Amino acid sequence: DSSERVGIGVVDPDTTLEVFSTSAQLKLSYNATVFATFGVGDDQVLTITAAGGIKIPQEQKLFFDSEHTYIMADNNNPEILEIHSDDDIKLQPDDDVLVYAGASEYVRFDGSTQRVGIGTSAPSGTLELRDDSGNTPNLYITNISPAADDEGGNLIFRLSDPGTNLTTNDILGDISFQGRDQDDDSYLTGATIRARTDGAPGTDS
Repeated sequence: DSSERVGIGVVDPDTTLEVFSTSAQLKLSYNATVFATFGVGDDQVLTITAAGGIKIPQEQKLFFDSEHTYIMADNNNPEILEIHSDDDIKLQPDDDVLVYAGASEYVRFDGSTQRVGIGTSAPSGTLELRDDSGNTPNLYITNISPAADDEGGNLIFRLSDPGTNLTTNDILGDISFQGRDQDDDSYLTGATIRARTDGAPGTDS
């Protein structure tokens, strides 16, 4: 038209090229059987269909409305995926977040119970570490410090009741040692270390 625009299927194109169709609006073909199509439906969603998938070359970035928020393959190894963000990275599934290495699940963030399982898909507590290979699952807390007379790591148990001070005999936390009873698939406690308050804070020692 007079504005140097081209319209296919439309008489008044409002961009340099406009293709109007209720089916795929653009098709790129290598031959009769190898091609990709681009289409926009009434839901305003762009759909790209290619039998071989969509490839982003190594070192090329897929940006998300920010020069610092993008996804790319590692510069030295295209099998490493990098996710960059100028702020937070938010994962918001309707169910769980699963972390796999190959075909094995290693970590599960259980959305329904707000629990984390490492080595288990059904954590029985807020955090559970499990190893089914016969190795010992270890939890290390390490403080690397060059200072003299420094401390190691700390494991802290806290009890908090908003609006209420601690009182005598409040239980601050337990450490239990348990073994599995194969007869009824339960765990039996062999020993427990319990921390309990002795007197009210600020009044007794």
